[in-house]
Amino acid sequence: HEIRQPLGSRVKVRTYGARPQKIQIAEYRDSPHSTLQRIASLVQDSQDNARYCYDVRRFALSILRGHEQGFDLSNDEKIAAVYYWMVQNASYVNDPAFNELIHSAEVLLDEYERNGIVTGDCDDFTILTCALLLAVGVPCKARMIKVQQQDGSMNWAHIYPMGLGSGSQWIAMDATEKDRFLGWQPHEGDNPSWRKDWDFA
Repeated sequence: HEIRQPLGSRVKVRTYGARPQKIQIAEYRDSPHSTLQRIASLVQDSQDNARYCYDVRRFALSILRGHEQGFDLSNDEKIAAVYYWMVQNASYVNDPAFNELIHSAEVLLDEYERNGIVTGDCDDFTILTCALLLAVGVPCKARMIKVQQQDGSMNWAHIYPMGLGSGSQWIAMDATEKDRFLGWQPHEGDNPSWRKDWDFA
């Protein structure tokens, strides 16, 4: 991937007092549809709210501006640009104990503007990645999967974004694992019984 330093830090993002939403741990682990619906509402707000849409799109364009081909990019190239920006500028931090917090794209970008880094967990990374992709016309979806726990049980415990590539193939964009690569996804994502998708096509 040949991407120059993005110019995102020059884009002013206004959060308008937005606050994180809280999801009960039991709801997150036992009700994937409800969790995906809550996450989808935040992603959709970044597209429907005129003020948020303007800010998120400007930021997404600043990321693409760092690509050597400028704005004349295929979906594959846009996906790669957003994915590698997330890998370079997002740091995984767990939510507070016994709480599951989800943040809007605007809150996360505001943090980047103030601190030079985005912090959050898998649901935050998914919200931001999907909002950025949609802002530049790339269809995407959120995939929630079951993960085996220490006691051997399977719980809904991980979520990651996927972008629709130029060849109509879905490309996983899990930036929580820094030692992985674009397109990698946990093996649970290959099992239809252990995954739930929410499309933003």
